[in-house]
Amino acid sequence: MTDILNYMKSIIKKLTVLFIIILFCGCSNQTAIKSRYEIEKTFDQAEKDFDKAKSKKELSNPETVSNLQDRYRKIKNNCYQLLETMEPDEKETEEIQYLTYQTVSRLSQFFYARKEYDSSALALEELIKKIPIKGTPLVETYINLGQSLHAAGKWDSALEVYDYAIETFYPPVEPSGSIFFKLFNLPYHIFQVTNISENSQEAQIHYEYANTYYQKLISEYSGTPLESAAHANQALLYHDKKLWTKEIEELSLIKDSSSVTQLSLNIKIADIYAEKLGKLDKALDKYNTILNTLRPEDSVIYPLANFKIAGIMMQKDKYSKARKILYDLKNNYRKFYGKNPAVQLLLARSFELENNWRRAEIEYSLLLEKFKTADESLAAYLHIINYFGETNRNDEKERWIKNAQNAYDDLIEKYPSTIMEAKALIFKADLYKQLKEWQNSIDIMLEIFEKFPG
Repeated sequence: MTDILNYMKSIIKKLTVLFIIILFCGCSNQTAIKSRYEIEKTFDQAEKDFDKAKSKKELSNPETVSNLQDRYRKIKNNCYQLLETMEPDEKETEEIQYLTYQTVSRLSQFFYARKEYDSSALALEELIKKIPIKGTPLVETYINLGQSLHAAGKWDSALEVYDYAIETFYPPVEPSGSIFFKLFNLPYHIFQVTNISENSQEAQIHYEYANTYYQKLISEYSGTPLESAAHANQALLYHDKKLWTKEIEELSLIKDSSSVTQLSLNIKIADIYAEKLGKLDKALDKYNTILNTLRPEDSVIYPLANFKIAGIMMQKDKYSKARKILYDLKNNYRKFYGKNPAVQLLLARSFELENNWRRAEIEYSLLLEKFKTADESLAAYLHIINYFGETNRNDEKERWIKNAQNAYDDLIEKYPSTIMEAKALIFKADLYKQLKEWQNSIDIMLEIFEKFPG
């Protein structure tokens, strides 16, 4: 009997301990769930306030940004602290890990926008070390880390990160099957960065690497969107290397179901023949073929292709033929004309090149009147002043100098602290440079650097 009682007591003791363990775990789990809920609620509110500030264009306000940044930093710290108390295989753990990724990504964006590139990189490095994120979020984090390191002036470190991402996450495709373009474009981006540096040997190495990368995609993923995209990026590589014939070959191999895309590619090919290879007749045939194959829904291409043909006629010294096309565009495609001051500029040039300056000046004046803020107009003032200077017509030259000064000053006054003001100041500096008024030109350039330091 005593043995039975002792056995029963032992069972009860074990059950009590088990109950306490279950109760403790349940409470712990409930605490984690509650903490997760509080963090999610705080994060969602921060995101709403971020979107609100963005829509109201308040993200340029240092106080607003500082407030949001502090909130995201607290959320990040709370996430890390909570994860230390959670089991790795719990569902809630995975949810908090993803929330941590979202928070750190947003925080790194704030650091980057404020040019605190080292802080942005450190936040992302900490995320990679502490959180086992996977898939697209992991790739995004590596790419953002590379960008932050590059912006911080640590190109070698950025390159290591980029190379790791390119090699590790191949092919550059998201789980949905769509191309992960941020990753896909990295080899070309790296070449671009090194191509503008003075290290031609390094640029060549990355050119060859990018070429091999895209050729591999073409070979291994024939007949897929990856193949067409790879041909497109190879065309960009050849363009930057000025290998025009090879660029045309790659553009010709791009397959796209969109008729608009194919038309754009054909126009690009014709442009290369005309502008890069100087094969005007070949380009003309291409443009005419495009026009002959247009469908009613492709009508937007018609004025563009004809404008290109007018440009070729100008190059072939067939000014009256060019004008016939340009007047057709001006009279019958008013929307295209209104968005393309180059049409009016070509009209003026066609008369000038025929030595009909009186009519050319009328057309230039029309350009300046209708397209006051266009680069073509701002540059036209300098061209007209130069023409009268070279022909020793000093009274007209002085008149146009005043016209130019007034036009630039009007834009500077009307568009303060904008790109338009910067452009007007640059052209005004160029005007004084053309007039050999060096100090005035230098003073304006210094003003530009002070007003637009970025």
